[in-house]
Amino acid sequence: MLFRSEALGSIVEGTWDREAYKEEMAEMEKVNEAFAEIRALLGSGKGDEAADLVDRMIADARNPMVKARLQQVRGQLDGVRLQMAIASGGEGAAEAFDAMVEKVGDEPERLNELAWMVVQMTEQGAPIGDDVKAAALAAAEKGAKLDPDNGPILDTLAHLYAMHDRLDDAIAAQRKAVKAGGVMAEPMKAYLEELEAKKSGK
Repeated sequence: MLFRSEALGSIVEGTWDREAYKEEMAEMEKVNEAFAEIRALLGSGKGDEAADLVDRMIADARNPMVKARLQQVRGQLDGVRLQMAIASGGEGAAEAFDAMVEKVGDEPERLNELAWMVVQMTEQGAPIGDDVKAAALAAAEKGAKLDPDNGPILDTLAHLYAMHDRLDDAIAAQRKAVKAGGVMAEPMKAYLEELEAKKSGK
């Protein structure tokens, strides 16, 4: 655990504050106990209440590491709530997606995460509305403009172009993704071959 490893380093250096460490652990224990309540709220469809609870915990957190952990949870919570909104369909799905896009701003990796979520949900058979797919495409295009040499972002963009039956655009984007390379180079090559085969009618 991170707290314990840091505490060990402090002991070795002779700077460990036992009482401060006990307070840190007690605060983290309260956070862990609250997770059950957060899950229960989400399970009963009370996403706003779950978010409010985490926001209050962030405001009350005294330890920087506890606050950072809570902020990470808040981001994950937003993702879960968005998935739930998309899965439920209706006008609120696209609105929820657009709100999240606005929240992440000009962070290409975060935009890619949102757009790729829609790709994955679609591939898993979720009934994704055309308005959500269009919003995801816009997010991917924005991400690609912000980071034009990012292979995974271009790969996401290619998937979304294909979902919109824009095969030529999908192939062009995927060729750029393959050229950019990276750890996903092989899967990206395989998807390019799939797109090209579809284009040739094979």
